[in-house]
Amino acid sequence: MKRYVEVAVNVPQVMGVFHYHLPQELEKHIRVGHLVEVPFGAKKVQGVILGFVDRPAVVNTRPVGELIDKQPIVTVKQIELAKKLSDWTLAPLSACIGLMIPPGLSQTVDTKYLVVQGRNWKLDKRLSAAQKRFMELLEKRGELRGRQIARALSHHDWQRTARSLVERGYIESHSVLPPPTGRPKVVRTVQLAVPPHQALTRMDDLARKGSQALARRQAMLRFLMREPGPVNVSWVYAESGGNLSDLKKLA
Repeated sequence: MKRYVEVAVNVPQVMGVFHYHLPQELEKHIRVGHLVEVPFGAKKVQGVILGFVDRPAVVNTRPVGELIDKQPIVTVKQIELAKKLSDWTLAPLSACIGLMIPPGLSQTVDTKYLVVQGRNWKLDKRLSAAQKRFMELLEKRGELRGRQIARALSHHDWQRTARSLVERGYIESHSVLPPPTGRPKVVRTVQLAVPPHQALTRMDDLARKGSQALARRQAMLRFLMREPGPVNVSWVYAESGGNLSDLKKLA
């Protein structure tokens, strides 16, 4: 008996959810929150598993293609929150789920290609020059991703060639998710290094009397005196009209 899942596809402006069935090899591995590849129209797209359904909304469901990442990328609670956001804002559910996904994780799925062992393609006289070039590339460099092949075979319709070689059984193709591109965000902060009463005694020594620089730096100090802990420097600049040069003078 087939198992059915509800999927939010990562396609801009697409509302609603879609039902797919699980191939037998994926039935024991799919969990709620998993990122998968599914067919959508004539192309393959990413989607997030929202849950399991007993009866699909359509008679002829299409199969989930591949499990892209072994770990779920969102939790059940995050999916519930995304559904509420979608209801409140009328935004596509996939867009709301995208808010829950770590930066750099949800991106275009790439495809890796590798030679099928035990098949001697060199004896096949029907292969075109483009197909032979593709096979030679994989044999020389080993498993490659689509982006790598695109660079190596630029100005060639390599994707069409790859599909034909998959059909002939000479190569295998598998969808893969590139490593996350997100990086930690670094924020520069500043805080008062002396007691407020001590800072007050130096207010008039920060720059030339009557200058704009003095007014900016005094405003910076007054702002920091009101803040008990570290403050983002951009807030200090916005509050005082100061800049990094002023901040260095206060250090």
